[in-house]
Formats: sequence, structure tokens, C-alpha cells
Amino acid sequence: MSKTTYRKCANCGEISLNQDYCPACGHMININLKRESERIKTASERKQKLETTNKENPVSLFFEKVKNHDNFIIKYVARFFYSIWIIVVIVGSFLALVFSYIAA
Repeated sequence: MSKTTYRKCANCGEISLNQDYCPACGHMININLKRESERIKTASERKQKLETTNKENPVSLFFEKVKNHDNFIIKYVARFFYSIWIIVVIVGSFLALVFSYIAA
């Protein structure tokens, strides 16, 4: 038994037999192909959005660049302030953990 599928084009209204694209206008009429292409498109958009939102903190990037500076005074001052920055981040993380534990 052969499987025949009649599909009507949503763009121009032409009916075709066992075709994925409309023979008159070239519009995609196979719903499975449409859904698959939409899934691929949304996955790529989601990936692109994650790549743009996962940028590093500008303060950390600045300290990483300055830690390897040619001038030794700038290098050691940057390392000193970077150490303070790390301590502030650790204390802030600990306080966030304590507050979330108390709230729960």
C-alpha cells in the first residue's frame, strides 16, 4: 500500500502530492520540515543569546590585563587590588549563601 499525502500550500493554495515544497511558489509545505527548521533556528538563537550573556565581568577582565603590565609598579598595585577584589567576591558569596540558607 503506497502512502500518498496531499498538501495544500498556505501561501498560494496549490495542492500537491507527496512534495515538501510547493511546485508553484516554492514555499515549504511539509509541516515536519517546518518544525525541524524552527527548532534549529530557536536553538541557534538560544546559543547565540547565551554566548552574548556569558561575558566576563569587566572588572575581572581589567585586572587580568593589568596584572601582566610591563611597569612593575602598575603590576603590583593591580595585583594588590585584585587580591582585595577576590576577598570582596568571596565575602559577598558567603553572605549570599548565609542569607539564602536563612530564607529557606
